[in-house]
Amino acid sequence: MTAATTFEFAMACGVAGAFVNVSEYVLFNEGGVTRNSGRQSSFVDTRPGSFAFTLDNSDGRFTPGNVASALGTPLFEGMRVSWQLNDRIVSGRVRSFSMVFADISNAESARVRVACDDVLGQAGRVTLGSLPQSLVEAAGPLGYWKFDEPVGSVTAADSGPYALPPFRAGSFTPYVPTFGATELDWVGDTQAQGGGSASLDSRFETNIPATNFGYAANEAGAYGFWWTPVTPSGDGSNYFQFRVFTQGGNYFSVEAGFNDGDQLGVTVNNSALRSSSELPLNVPVYVSLVPTIVGSYLSVALFVDGVLAATRTRAHTGDVTAAGLAPKKIELIMRSSSGAASEFRISRITHTLTRVNENLIVDPEMTESELLNLFATIVPAVTLGTLPTELSTAPVAVDTTTTGQSALSFLNSIIATEQGYAYAETTGTLLNPVEKIIIRQRERPLTVTETFTTTTDILGSPSLSRDITDTLSSVTVNGYKQTAIATDNALTKFVGSASRTETVLNTRQSDLRMWGHDRLYRGAPEGINVDRVTIDARSTNSDRWADLLALKEGDRIRVAGLPATQLGFTTYDGWLVGSGERHDADRDLFDLYLTPAPASYGYYGTSLYMAGGDLTLSSSINSSATSISVATSSLAKLTTTETPFTIQFGREQLTVTAVSGATPQVLTVVRGANGTPASSHTAGAVLEVVPSAVYAF
Repeated sequence: MTAATTFEFAMACGVAGAFVNVSEYVLFNEGGVTRNSGRQSSFVDTRPGSFAFTLDNSDGRFTPGNVASALGTPLFEGMRVSWQLNDRIVSGRVRSFSMVFADISNAESARVRVACDDVLGQAGRVTLGSLPQSLVEAAGPLGYWKFDEPVGSVTAADSGPYALPPFRAGSFTPYVPTFGATELDWVGDTQAQGGGSASLDSRFETNIPATNFGYAANEAGAYGFWWTPVTPSGDGSNYFQFRVFTQGGNYFSVEAGFNDGDQLGVTVNNSALRSSSELPLNVPVYVSLVPTIVGSYLSVALFVDGVLAATRTRAHTGDVTAAGLAPKKIELIMRSSSGAASEFRISRITHTLTRVNENLIVDPEMTESELLNLFATIVPAVTLGTLPTELSTAPVAVDTTTTGQSALSFLNSIIATEQGYAYAETTGTLLNPVEKIIIRQRERPLTVTETFTTTTDILGSPSLSRDITDTLSSVTVNGYKQTAIATDNALTKFVGSASRTETVLNTRQSDLRMWGHDRLYRGAPEGINVDRVTIDARSTNSDRWADLLALKEGDRIRVAGLPATQLGFTTYDGWLVGSGERHDADRDLFDLYLTPAPASYGYYGTSLYMAGGDLTLSSSINSSATSISVATSSLAKLTTTETPFTIQFGREQLTVTAVSGATPQVLTVVRGANGTPASSHTAGAVLEVVPSAVYAF
């Protein structure tokens, strides 16, 4: 028996949230320690990794809200937790906990069962608005004007962390806007209000000192709002968000005056005072102004939630530097239409830290790397590991206006295109864990990462199955620009006309078709599949701890020692899509969930065989035969000199190392090439040569 050498837990329950080793309180005989990672099937989305354990709470230290607790920081949902098993560290946050008493009258029986999830769980709890809005909300405030000053005030002070310039009330008329107006739907903040008479022109504006406000170019040469105060970190870039509410015949506009005198206005509830784009009423919007120089013309574009709302262009002969294009004043203007009495209100304004690249937001096609980095920006608690270089650089489509989905769903929509893997990986130490999301590209490795043998490693029998639950005969794959249909007529006898439509982010026809064929294959009942194996690390004949703890989603796993008489094959290869663990006082169980690993060959229709069925097996063979006899015709005779090459019977590929010249030809072969299952074959089975240039996708 081989037990774990290190099994420790730490929680951020020390003073000021410092990690503290709490291993002495973990009870292995009550529920044990459990963990789940990845998926149990390749047909479901990535889910957060989770783990759970039980703590001795006889002294009440782990009771949330217990003022007498000995902990520096009482247990709460969201508290960080880390777990070290030998050299592997897993970390996450407390998702929930439950109080357990074996005997309510016995304090010594008090327990707390703690359930945690990894950083993917944090992404699952972040609900997205539109993509630009989500980026702004994730950035945190740089400036924050609440307009909650006392009635009679004429300036709105910034209550953000950097004391930015105030918004100042002004008017072309004697009617000065007042504060302390009736609250709208942003509870807790009052609004500034103007109105009550005709021809009112009430303004809130901020004059921006040149030293504090400017522009900086992005990669495409466009510009956006930048604040440039000294900040603790980052570049201090920002955008405004507005929530406005208007009544009567009036409109609300945003204007920026530039150093060369150009101005751009955007209007809400336009009353024909000027031609301009509308902003939505009573909803928060993200607004940015982007000036660019085109030849001798200055073009100023206004974006609302990342969508181009208005553009003004005029001749420009002035300064084209960043300083020359800097706005000298931002105005939020509320005006009535001629002769109309009305009321105008404006709610709070926030100025955010994140510079959002407009050209990226409005571009309907981004690369996978760009999308993944957007995902990481949206969820501040998420850090991505180094992205693999094998990710597609082809543009993919994304809907920036979809709201209500979680950031994790957004991630799944990205990696589904590549059918890749996302999982949390923790580095650092038990008391200083560093958690990152690792993206593994859609790859089909031929190299076996680990082999587990039924007689020495695997506990009991593997889970073997063959069914049509996920079997389709046709898949329509919708991409951003086009659609591809993948069909396998041979599957019709199993599932009839079963079909499905998938929507992925790919744009190229070849990518769409390969995605569809891969989906067909993984559901096809072409052979018996090994869905799950269970390994007890304490009962294996050799020490497999390091191998088990190092496994990652996407690894190629080989199951060896299968009974050939009953199954027709002795080894089975699958890709690891997920795992589960159960550790207690007696066992350390690992469940490995596999999806079929297709061999490196292409699929052919029955009318497309290279030899047209003229190459057949002369006599039946079992799964271990290394010499086979092939009946050949004068039109289809195998080469005797150009070896090795690959042949195929059904699902099995064989490497041919020698060929006799006489007919029937005798082939010396290596069984189960390219990870395919070595199987028994009957006399008359059709043989085909696999071209070396044709591989699986």
